Amino acid sequence: MFEYEKVNNTIKDTVKEAIQCGTNLCDADLRGANLYGANLYGANLRGANLYGANLRGANLCDANLCGANLCGADLCGAYLYGANLRGANLCDAKLFDADLWKWGKLSSPQDVLIVGTIGSRNAYTTIYHTDKGVFVQCGCFKGTLDEFITKVKETHSGTKHERDYIALVEFAKIKFEL
Repeated sequence: MFEYEKVNNTIKDTVKEAIQCGTNLCDADLRGANLYGANLYGANLRGANLYGANLRGANLCDANLCGANLCGADLCGAYLYGANLRGANLCDAKLFDADLWKWGKLSSPQDVLIVGTIGSRNAYTTIYHTDKGVFVQCGCFKGTLDEFITKVKETHSGTKHERDYIALVEFAKIKFEL
């Protein structure tokens, strides 16, 4: 439990203070919160309920949003480089111009494909279709689609995991019309 009081306090001020104090916001209920432009760099929001939250222009670089409910959230122009979105619910999330830094920008929720559980770790794999290409986040791996295929063949050659990952890549190519 985290409490923060000040004159004219807002949820944004409280969340900012919690992050600065190193508070774990795992499973926090932030439904509808106005976090416009908030600096949430590295925040642990694993499993947090951010349903309908305004995260427009927020800095979510390296934030842990694994399993977070971002349904209907406004992430337009948000900075998501290094953010862990595995298992996050992005249903109806607004992702126009969301920035994945080196990976480029997303133009819509349809530009994100999250599949799981899959592979040797029985975890989630996220594929992003950006203005700079298609990128994959799978466990510790972050890279292009071609780099992912190479890594899968090196690591899982001849196994069910290789077949699963290659099928996922083929599905992504169809989905993103590559």
